[in-house]
Amino acid sequence: MPSKIPFGYEIIGGKAYVNAQEAAQLKTYFRKYLEGLSMSAAAQEARLPFSSTTYPHLFKRKEYLGTDYYPALITEEYQRQLIDEWERRKEEAPRWSKKQPRKGVKIYTDFRLVRARSYEPEDPVDCAAALYQRIRPKYKTDQAPTRE
Repeated sequence: MPSKIPFGYEIIGGKAYVNAQEAAQLKTYFRKYLEGLSMSAAAQEARLPFSSTTYPHLFKRKEYLGTDYYPALITEEYQRQLIDEWERRKEEAPRWSKKQPRKGVKIYTDFRLVRARSYEPEDPVDCAAALYQRIRPKYKTDQAPTRE
């Protein structure tokens, strides 16, 4: 028996049973996702109590297909539809990678921050003054240019 009970089930007397309310939430989530809603929108519709990183893992749970211990909530074909839809959307979604340049403008300045001291003043004005003192012009000789 696993240490954590999957969402949609409850253990009574050492045996797993389907929790009707949670199972209905799961089925609503699956149905709304297949209808075209995003994972988070479908989860909001179903009122799922998870963080957004949990949503795709619900599609892959083997317990929902039924095991020796857990009764089935969905069919293998339905689970395959969910996973196929998830993979299709994943392929279509734009992803940041090293190959794709990020949008935005890089701003280059002639200044650099010098390593922070171990002491930071608690007063915001003193803290701002200390930060301002650490900003120095970046020159090859690390000295300010002379006026001619």
